[in-house]
Amino acid sequence: MGDSTSWMPSVASPRGADLIVGEDALRQSPGSLIRSVKRCITTGATTVCSADKSFERSADEVIGAVLTELASRAQFERLPISEPGTTRLGCPAMWDADQRLRLLNLASAAGFAVGASTLIDEPVAAGLMWITEQTRRAIYLDGARVLVFDMGGGTLDVAILDVTTSPDRDPEIYVLASAGVDEAGDVLDTAIAKNLEDILGERDIFLGDLPDEGLARAYLDRAATEAKIALTDVSETDIDVAYAAVQLPRLHYSVEQLDDALRPQMERAWSLVESTLRAAYLTREGPQSRASDLRKLSAEQLTSKITHVLLTGGMSRVPGVARFLGPRFANAVVHQDASIRVQESIAAGLAENTTYERVNLHLPGFDFVLDYIDRDGTQQTATLYRAHTRFYEPWEAMSRDRLYYSWPDGATAYRSEAVRDLPDHGSGAMRVVALDGSPVTLRHGDDEVDRLRVDFGLRDVRFTLAPDGSLTLTDGRLYQQTMRVDRWPALRSGFGRLALNIEKPRWVPMERRAYDTK
Repeated sequence: MGDSTSWMPSVASPRGADLIVGEDALRQSPGSLIRSVKRCITTGATTVCSADKSFERSADEVIGAVLTELASRAQFERLPISEPGTTRLGCPAMWDADQRLRLLNLASAAGFAVGASTLIDEPVAAGLMWITEQTRRAIYLDGARVLVFDMGGGTLDVAILDVTTSPDRDPEIYVLASAGVDEAGDVLDTAIAKNLEDILGERDIFLGDLPDEGLARAYLDRAATEAKIALTDVSETDIDVAYAAVQLPRLHYSVEQLDDALRPQMERAWSLVESTLRAAYLTREGPQSRASDLRKLSAEQLTSKITHVLLTGGMSRVPGVARFLGPRFANAVVHQDASIRVQESIAAGLAENTTYERVNLHLPGFDFVLDYIDRDGTQQTATLYRAHTRFYEPWEAMSRDRLYYSWPDGATAYRSEAVRDLPDHGSGAMRVVALDGSPVTLRHGDDEVDRLRVDFGLRDVRFTLAPDGSLTLTDGRLYQQTMRVDRWPALRSGFGRLALNIEKPRWVPMERRAYDTK
């Protein structure tokens, strides 16, 4: 899709009243560049500025321009992007439902036929690429536990996968936990640029004294990025800031200085790795796992079950990343697969056709909603769980004994104030829907249920979800329905009917009443 690569840079720059994107934008002054535009979705930004702050546009307009150019290039290559099921998108694992819908809507407006089932977490996609490549080499994994460390330009995502592969069937993959932070390559670039500014200051050259300080900083930022890339292959480099207004001296920068700039960021990244490892125990071990017991586990105990560490994303090329993580995983092999460029690993994983049918996610990609008639006789819907909402806040893992999602009283409960609008008599129905609004069936053996009956009373309706898939729905008359979801699927084939496999259901389908059910 690029001029000389299979990928297109997601950057933009103004040209009069228009926007130019991709390689054409990179040829412009670094001061006019808008980088990491997808990060606006991560941060919730509605506007975005150029590097020198001289230009501001709607974030969605810039993201839309990048996607429109990508669609145009795909159509030129005769790729059928308007056919359902032919396009998949990747996103940070930390994105919630609204962030995912924002990207899907922008991609759809650009001409891509996409839906909720075609948006895949990036660390999962990168993990799938690596697993598939191992299988092609006849290297099979038996209950292997893989940590994916996906450090890109705008976000860091960590995922823990349980993987079993064999020669005669698709892999079985369980995503035990996944989490992310809004801190990755851009933050390191800023730290390097601060180092370079300090080096200039030691020579009595201060950016504030230069013509157009904003533009000077943009050139320094570009030089910082170039130094980071250069030091992936050499131990030291000379930097030409190339600021046209003033001839600045060449600066020397070493890999030791790069490691020093990276270390505080990697220490923060390690906190994310540890919390994700603890969360993985809750998913795999089930309700018998107590958070208080997990808090007692040392870093060595947490990492002891990890057999493979996969480094992916552009930042993983920085040697200091592997040097920091390697010693902390004594029982694991650290991989940075040289057979495919790190910028392309996620795209390669997204291109896998059948493997996603065997992937079990750690969070539901669906809404659980409650339909009811309000006191005025109007049909209403309350969302008990919003797709991709995390079950608990990180601080709860340090204080609570049991960790799960709870509506309406949980720390992460979605719009819990809706409980005040529920009636105190009559009945409603709980159903499951995908992000695109399509219905999801609950399946147990030959039984398929579209809706569960919920009776209202003097008590609040309560809904809980545990990391192991256990679900409890308690109605206003204190009648409790329970079940366990076998797996949260990552993707369904094309745009077909989707069903969740249920274990041990004790439920009341909408056409039955509670006292009819044993």
